[in-house]
Amino acid sequence: LVIEARRLDIEVIDRNNLTILSESGQEDLAKFLADQNVTIVASLPCYEQENVDSQRGKGVFASSIEGLKMLNKLGYGKLDTNLILNLVYNPIGATLPGPQKELEESYRIELANRYNIEFNNLFNEMARSTARPSKLPAWEIIEPPSSTLLKSFYLDAERKTGIDWEVLAAIHLVETGMGRISGTSVADARGPMQFLMSTWLLPGVGNGGDINDAEDAINAAARYLVKRGGLLDIKRGLWGYNNSTYYGKAVLHYSSILRINPKYYDSLYNWEIHFRIKDMDLWLPIGYSQQKKISISSYLEDYPASAPPDYSFDN
Repeated sequence: LVIEARRLDIEVIDRNNLTILSESGQEDLAKFLADQNVTIVASLPCYEQENVDSQRGKGVFASSIEGLKMLNKLGYGKLDTNLILNLVYNPIGATLPGPQKELEESYRIELANRYNIEFNNLFNEMARSTARPSKLPAWEIIEPPSSTLLKSFYLDAERKTGIDWEVLAAIHLVETGMGRISGTSVADARGPMQFLMSTWLLPGVGNGGDINDAEDAINAAARYLVKRGGLLDIKRGLWGYNNSTYYGKAVLHYSSILRINPKYYDSLYNWEIHFRIKDMDLWLPIGYSQQKKISISSYLEDYPASAPPDYSFDN
């Protein structure tokens, strides 16, 4: 299955627990994954042996480190290869992980200094939470390219790749309100189609373009959906784009609206940005610009019109 998927230039991701690489009968697994250019996402709860062994069992840490060294030797995690090795941090106990960028930097330094291990990205793993943010985001809300120009980009990408323009428009809407939101996500995703830089740099995705340019990003999104199997199964492609069933359902919902009546495109394009916070939605108009997160009260003191009609300024 892996060989056939790679023959079709579909990206394959192996969710790997690392210890399997040293188990009897699996001696050739790492080389097979490398030969097929399979992306590896591997769990490493911590860079401290005590923490890992207490969470996963005695000896798991040592076996995981040996697995990482094996993958590095094959070229995984190296800047000069296309073999992607991403790690997953799992918090111990009923706690939330710290800021992802700081954790990744700590992992990178500690694993390099202690074991000479390299990797591409570190991702946080946590349970889905219904908690709402208590502050407004560090975003800039800007005037997007015209609806006519954006539609020409979607249609051109559809012509080149076969990915429906409605799907590309829906992704653009869900990710950044069709380009109204300018900022970097908590996962360090960037640009109008919200790419991780490691994904953008994959062969056949960014193609040397500008991650912040709408035309380049829309075409890259179409190419990436193809790599993730979107031509055969768009749900699979969307899962590869963002590992969330909620995300995929939202994109398919909006794309179906556009298929029902293309005239709805202008309505979706003209949607303003509203940010759900605590028990209300706040309007973030064009011109909103914050370099760091800001409290609700501080923002509304300067921009009271952003509050919903029933908001009490006595809060």
